[in-house]
Amino acid sequence: DYLSTLKTLSEVDPENAVSYLQQHVFINDSILHAEQEYREQFIRLDFESSKNKEENINLKGKNMGYLLLAVSCLTALFFLIIHHKQKNKKQQTDFRSKILSINEELFFMANNQQIKFEEGINQERKRVSEELHDSALSKLFGIRLGMGYLKLSNNKIMCNYLRELQNIETEIRGISHNLKNSMLPNEITLSVFSKLVEEKCHLGGMTPHIKISEDVNWKQFDEVVKFQLYRILQEGLQNILKYSTAKNVTLTISENLELTTLLIKDDGVGFNTNKVHQGIGLKNIASRVRDINGTFKITSAPNQGTELNIQF
Repeated sequence: DYLSTLKTLSEVDPENAVSYLQQHVFINDSILHAEQEYREQFIRLDFESSKNKEENINLKGKNMGYLLLAVSCLTALFFLIIHHKQKNKKQQTDFRSKILSINEELFFMANNQQIKFEEGINQERKRVSEELHDSALSKLFGIRLGMGYLKLSNNKIMCNYLRELQNIETEIRGISHNLKNSMLPNEITLSVFSKLVEEKCHLGGMTPHIKISEDVNWKQFDEVVKFQLYRILQEGLQNILKYSTAKNVTLTISENLELTTLLIKDDGVGFNTNKVHQGIGLKNIASRVRDINGTFKITSAPNQGTELNIQF
């Protein structure tokens, strides 16, 4: 507006036109100069802004690179830790497997030695039993028979001696019989179990009830397992003879999938399982059940009989 006014004054006032035009030129140049400065300042700001944007982009790229590097390092560290843990776990598993394998070998070695030891004892018992029965007993019988034909003055004393010899014969015969009964059979079969139950029941005046399932694959068990089961049955029947005063004894052997069950049950006086401490017999049973990797449970109550359940 000011420049337009100066231009109009130079036209209407010719005398001062030059002065007006000079002012017009000065102010116009000043405006152009100011515009140029503003333009340069804007260009400089725009350049610096572009430069800052580029630096920010580069910085973001570097930060992203650092972030990716950090994530990669953390991921690698994570997988390294996982691998290390899995390696340690595998080593521990292998170590446990070796320990279990060694323990299993030691267990079978110990049980085989036990069986051999029992066989040696059986052979020695058999020898002693035969010696007592065939040698000592026959000699005593011969002496008693010979003394019966002698004519001695004191017949009463003679009769006492003969009676004593007869008592000794009976005692030796009983010892020989007990030695034979305590021996293990040469081969432990299911019929041996039935025979053992029948003998013990006959000895205690009890009625045996034997239930052996046809599904039981007896041949799959090794001699160690059969030996331990035979001893468990012996111990259970011995406890029934000692304490139960039972009239009936039931032996049940069954098989379901991979689980075999041996059940010994009587209808005797029973006992309170919470109050009665386990004797050496039950501890022996528990130890033998552990040896065949099995479990056992005793169910009993006063005047309700006793049930021994063994599963393996």
